[in-house]
Amino acid sequence: MARPKKQHAHENHERWLLTYADMITLLVAFFIMLYAMSVMNQHKFQQVAISVRSGFGGDVMGRAPSILEGSGESQVAMSVTEQGSQDINKEVQDISPHFKEKDILIPSSSLDATLEKLRAVIKQDHLEKTVMVKSEERGIVVTVVTDKFLFDKGQADIKPETDYVLDSVARPLKSIPNQIRIEGYTDDLPICTARFPSNWELSTTRATTVLRYFIAHNELSPDRLSAAGYADTRPICPNVDERSRALNRRVEIVVLKNNDMD
Repeated sequence: MARPKKQHAHENHERWLLTYADMITLLVAFFIMLYAMSVMNQHKFQQVAISVRSGFGGDVMGRAPSILEGSGESQVAMSVTEQGSQDINKEVQDISPHFKEKDILIPSSSLDATLEKLRAVIKQDHLEKTVMVKSEERGIVVTVVTDKFLFDKGQADIKPETDYVLDSVARPLKSIPNQIRIEGYTDDLPICTARFPSNWELSTTRATTVLRYFIAHNELSPDRLSAAGYADTRPICPNVDERSRALNRRVEIVVLKNNDMD
């Protein structure tokens, strides 16, 4: 019986094409990467480097988003950010004139004239014993002694027979644009009532009462006014007797030199 002839395996002479195709693919990827590096920013370059190293099995410390995964989102995010920046810049340009107007320094000549007007009004209306005015670094300070005069003891309602004092003070203040802060002060004697649990509430309420009076009866703009209460923390003289305590019970109307309410 004849033995079957051995069949020789057909040798593939075109296997080199696979290696050649792989090399061409790598060269194309390499040149694409070089082109991308020439037009991208530093952030995108880092993303490309991480993506390439990850693709070739490199060790990457922490996973950064691939440029292929996030390129579309990055472009959208950059577009939104640029648009938001433009909107913010536009808003700043729109409101910047208001800040410039608010933060300007009022000329000292205007304050000097207002100071003289206040002194003249105090003298004309015979208020020397209850109203004092002086110039300080922060501006003009008008001190109104409240003890048994503007308010009853332990109360924050303006006495009708003395409200003319506030009208006299308000007149010279209408002609200037300065911000005005109204500050309430008390002596060191404690108070504890249903309406005023402490001197903090009493001093603050007295300040806001004067503020509301200026708005309602003297037509001062609310935008110019603010109020604060300091209780007994800032006495003008030691609380050693009734006379000194009476001086510390006061309301100060401060015409600010710099139109900054802070």
